[in-house]
Amino acid sequence: MRRLLHDHDVLIAERGIDGLALWEPSVDVALIDYSLNVDMTGLQVAAYLRAKDPRLRIVVMGGDLPDVLPYPRLDKPFSTDQLRAAISDFRL
Repeated sequence: MRRLLHDHDVLIAERGIDGLALWEPSVDVALIDYSLNVDMTGLQVAAYLRAKDPRLRIVVMGGDLPDVLPYPRLDKPFSTDQLRAAISDFRL
């Protein structure tokens, strides 16, 4: 992910709880894996972050996403261009 988004500051967490610990008010966009389920689901992480910061932009990515999500989606596999497009609208 860092390689794909080399012009952004990228914080990476392997588990949901680690991602929550990395969150800070300066974060513009959270790209969250839907299938994250080690300690929390991706949607649980997204909901927690949204509760902390209602202005935080959230994109959910995954290979088998449900038809309806409460957040913008990025279907796997995705290209670098698709990733950049998914987050470009959120640049502050």
